[in-house]
Amino acid sequence: LLSGGSPSLLYPILVVKGGATSSFSAASKSAIMIFWSYKVLFGFLSDSFPIFGYKRKPYMIIGWSICASILIVLAREGHDIDPKNLVLMLSLSNFGYVWADTAADGFMVATARREPIKVRGKTQTFCYLALKSGH
Repeated sequence: LLSGGSPSLLYPILVVKGGATSSFSAASKSAIMIFWSYKVLFGFLSDSFPIFGYKRKPYMIIGWSICASILIVLAREGHDIDPKNLVLMLSLSNFGYVWADTAADGFMVATARREPIKVRGKTQTFCYLALKSGH
């Protein structure tokens, strides 16, 4: 929802309602999605710098907390939000989402490695099946 919903909000709000140019809309979409380019870096950070001895769980909690708090602030802004603030808030919420998603992917891989050889991969298959069925 967040990875597809955030950029989808831009056109009707920025261009149709706000009268922004198409180049501003395209740049805004890139700004919102930029953190997906750094997913490997987020994985490195969560694996290399554990918080309270945990590699992934605190990063998931921190990421979802960032995402949820920014979206709550965004919801309280209402209809009269400045386009630049909208882009900034959606970018920050995606930052938290990517951070949590990266840590969750690492947790899933670590869990899948503990599966017996005969059933190895079922956890990953189930996770990706659940993910793709929502799209």
